[in-house]
Amino acid sequence: MGEAQNTLFEPEFNRSIKVQAFSQRITSHAGAVLLREADHQLGLVESLAGQIQDPRNPDKIRYTTTELLRERIYAMAMGSENQDDLDRLAHDPAMRMATWDRPGEADLMNNLGSSSGWPVSRHNPG
Repeated sequence: MGEAQNTLFEPEFNRSIKVQAFSQRITSHAGAVLLREADHQLGLVESLAGQIQDPRNPDKIRYTTTELLRERIYAMAMGSENQDDLDRLAHDPAMRMATWDRPGEADLMNNLGSSSGWPVSRHNPG
């Protein structure tokens, strides 16, 4: 019951995410979750990604075109002008949850696509 009282926002794109008011700082980029929710409602990035032909080998894809576009567009919307900023944002839990189409917290410890660290493949977990 205490959790429900602290919840400020629960996005439709991933109901396991709860935006709550706490004194501890978990992320400085919580706005990414709001961007994703607006994007989810409007379908903008997904529509844009649908217009891009992906020449990559499907067996070697770690991140979908939609996820890569979200990462870059959301970073720019939050004021990160340089591609280098994405290496820093790759470690932010709010940015990861907002960018990926992966429900729950299973991939929360993995980094985004622009990071120098490689996450577990989405097609070959483990």
